[in-house]
Amino acid sequence: MKKFILLCLILSSCTTTQTLIHTNTVVITPPDSLFSCPPLPNLPAGPKVSDVDNANFTENLAQTAIGCKEELNTVHQAIQNEKQIVINNPVKDVQQ
Repeated sequence: MKKFILLCLILSSCTTTQTLIHTNTVVITPPDSLFSCPPLPNLPAGPKVSDVDNANFTENLAQTAIGCKEELNTVHQAIQNEKQIVINNPVKDVQQ
C-alpha cells in the first residue's frame, strides 16, 4: 500500500502545464455589388452618329470605368485593412 501511495505521489509530481493555442477564424466577405461593374453604356445607334453622341458615349464609358475601379479599390482596401488587423493582433497562448 505504501508503494502504491508513493507511486501516485511520484506520478502526480510529473504533471506539466499545457500551452493551448486558441484561434478565431473570421471570414470577411465584401458585398457582391463590389465585385461587379455597372453595365456598359449603349453604343450610339443610327445611320449617322454625331460627334456629340460619340463624346457622350466616351464620357459615359469613362465614368463607368472609373466607378468600377473605385469599387475594386474599395474591396482591395478592405482586405488589406483586415490583414493588418490580423497581423497586429496575434493570438495569445493560454496556460491551463
